[in-house]
Amino acid sequence: MDKYGYVLRKPKPKNQEQKSTDNRQKQNNAGADIKITTDETNRGENKAGESVVTIVGENQNKRQTLSIQQMLLNNSLAIARMNQYRQNHGITGEESYVVSGSLVQCNYGYEITRLGVVRDHGVYDRNGNAVLTCSDCKAGENVYGFGICTSPYILHKQNESITIHSEASNTTISGFKCRLALTTDWMEDDNVHTHIWNEEKQQYEKVLLKNANLICTYGFGQISIKEIVNTVPEKVKVLYTIDSINIRESPGGDKVVAILSDEILLTIPSSPIKKVIDSEGVEQEWINIRYYNQKDEAHPENMGWVEGWVVKDFTKNMSEKEPEKSELSTKPIKLEQREMLVEARYIYRYLSEKGWSDNAIYAILGNMEKESTINHMRREVKGRNAIGLVQWTPPTKLYDWVYEKTLKKENNDIDMQLERIIYESTQGDLQWSINEHPAHISFAEFVHSTEEVGKLAEVFYMCYEQYSEELQPERGKWAEKWKEILEILNH
Repeated sequence: MDKYGYVLRKPKPKNQEQKSTDNRQKQNNAGADIKITTDETNRGENKAGESVVTIVGENQNKRQTLSIQQMLLNNSLAIARMNQYRQNHGITGEESYVVSGSLVQCNYGYEITRLGVVRDHGVYDRNGNAVLTCSDCKAGENVYGFGICTSPYILHKQNESITIHSEASNTTISGFKCRLALTTDWMEDDNVHTHIWNEEKQQYEKVLLKNANLICTYGFGQISIKEIVNTVPEKVKVLYTIDSINIRESPGGDKVVAILSDEILLTIPSSPIKKVIDSEGVEQEWINIRYYNQKDEAHPENMGWVEGWVVKDFTKNMSEKEPEKSELSTKPIKLEQREMLVEARYIYRYLSEKGWSDNAIYAILGNMEKESTINHMRREVKGRNAIGLVQWTPPTKLYDWVYEKTLKKENNDIDMQLERIIYESTQGDLQWSINEHPAHISFAEFVHSTEEVGKLAEVFYMCYEQYSEELQPERGKWAEKWKEILEILNH
């Protein structure tokens, strides 16, 4: 029980997982206009006088819920009691809850930026903005740089200098580039009565309120919430690069962090477009993006999304329309990331319609990238004779089955390859060794599993591909990559 008499309980896990996009239920939390997204609410006995103010949001991998949450949502007496308590203690409603996209400022920062969120907690305001907690303070993911640091207390002044032009005030300022050094969570007073369950950390966390602040140890600046947004949030967009372009650390900066061609980019909505005049006097618009760093397969621990800046005109929007079969690869070549995405979207739709869980699909895509670069036309004739999305070895595993079904000796049709995988999932140990992985998951269980994506990618590799050498953790990393990209495009 907290200082206000509110009861916080650890949620009980659901007995059966379901796909988040099918049975989504959104309800308003009394006094805060917060939408709680869960698939179901466990019923339990309620002790007299208890009011629950802990919110448990939806999570696609594992959803948790409160045994007494039903009282909060449906019991009018409990709702009235909570509203009265909020008024008695001077607690304001929705306006105090900080959401993604809210404006933040630093007393030594030149620019005002917006709060971002990579993975929310399944709790939203009426406009669909994700409600944040005090732990949402990761530099580059939640809090972005403020351009220039004007602090007189900068400890390491070897930092590069940067020049920024403000269109609003028509002024130009130069100084040390802002280098966020955030070592603590958001700090706020003890009057926080609302907590949100963090599925990733498996613990309750205080909801982020407007009076919270952060200390940046780079220049000892104080970061605070300037304004809470109440508009519909801008969505993350999936882009791709054209030709070979430079990704830079800052808009128009000299430091190149990557050179990409036919790669996938994700926009950062909380970061505004920056206009920079280059050395030839041409003004260009720069956008803040994330790209997936996966060049070094020998060190998968370094794989992940990296932030950078790119000229907007050097990118194109990925079509929101799902690809048709005619748009898929027609050559047995190694595909680039943008090309892989076309095949990945087609495979996702096909298997999803067949009842596969999202996480199982992401896991198999991570493996397909390693096997064939997700190209159903891919052949390997050197070393081993392999074919198709999962590189059936020998090819007769696929060809003989296809011939039996279609009376065609050779068929590179992607639908038939996916049907073969579905068939294998129903035939016990035909192409699955259940004892190869400690989890002892059958192929049929894998198909419907909502277990963590990286683990499922490992299960598929060990049980289906039946590895003969060391583990390949990059498959799990790629599975997580496809999960993030496809969730953005699908929703």
